[in-house]
Amino acid sequence: KLTCLSPFAHGADNKAGNATLFRRQDILCTNNAMLSLPFYAGNAFRGTMRDALADHFIQSLGLTPRRDRPPVVLWFFHALYAGGALEETGTSLKNVMAKLGNNGAVNAGGIKELRDTLPGLSLLGAAIGNRILSGRCDFNDFRPRCVEYATGEVPIAELFEWTYLTRREDHEEHKEHSGMIANTECLKAGVVMDGGIDISTHINTLENSALGMGLKLIKERGKLGAENRRGLGKVEIEIVNAPDHLAYEQYLVEQKDDILQYLENITAIDIQEREDATASGKVDF
Repeated sequence: KLTCLSPFAHGADNKAGNATLFRRQDILCTNNAMLSLPFYAGNAFRGTMRDALADHFIQSLGLTPRRDRPPVVLWFFHALYAGGALEETGTSLKNVMAKLGNNGAVNAGGIKELRDTLPGLSLLGAAIGNRILSGRCDFNDFRPRCVEYATGEVPIAELFEWTYLTRREDHEEHKEHSGMIANTECLKAGVVMDGGIDISTHINTLENSALGMGLKLIKERGKLGAENRRGLGKVEIEIVNAPDHLAYEQYLVEQKDDILQYLENITAIDIQEREDATASGKVDF
């Protein structure tokens, strides 16, 4: 359950000039009418969790998460933060593909080792080389409570407002005005949205605990949607039946050296980075 504490933005695929519309989907009603109703994509929530778990994982190894100079090699960075990318070749992928299976072969033992060693990555899935590892849970879209969804008493049109952004002209000797006005369609503060996560029957204990950690991190952050830097997207999150995160947290602490060695073996981390992380002994949550 998401309760908006500030206007909530989630941009649509189409725009109208300098206006950003809220994302909508077409829904066929029982009377055969078609309604275009807003939603917050479960995939966006999943992406937020992926980033949060990636930062937390890198910090747990004694490294510093950085987007400009990542402490891990590029293919692994993309796998952690974006779910990876399919590549047929690449020298940096040679070792990991030898473990997962290449040229059409499948190495079940290597795939199991990766999933067991990196439960946070396994939870959300990733594309590594020419191999796609499916995630262990499905993220459903969040729908605002309203008359049209048959979940509330307020019509959907009354849940929206426009927020305006003005970039002023500071150049005192300008010849042409270069200020800018933009506006964004938002759900109002106070709107409540409901969503959920379906957990696979194949999920193991550590993957389930990693999901609990991801939910904990998102709840603590308290921001979702777009334009957080402008004060939008502050939310209060209520979670029912959240998995316990402690097993995953304890695993990262106790198995830090083994995880670093595994990452070195699959060329996911530079040897010097591993030595620095091992020497520091730092685990910062």
